[in-house]
Amino acid sequence: MINKDLLEILACPQCKGPVKLQEDEQGLT
Repeated sequence: MINKDLLEILACPQCKGPVKLQEDEQGLT
C-alpha cells in the first residue's frame, strides 16, 4: 500500500510533493 505511494513520490516528487503534504494535513498521518 505505502509502497505504491513511495513509488509515485519517487516517480514525480515535484507533482506529489504538495499533494502529499495536503493529504498528510487532512489526516493521512
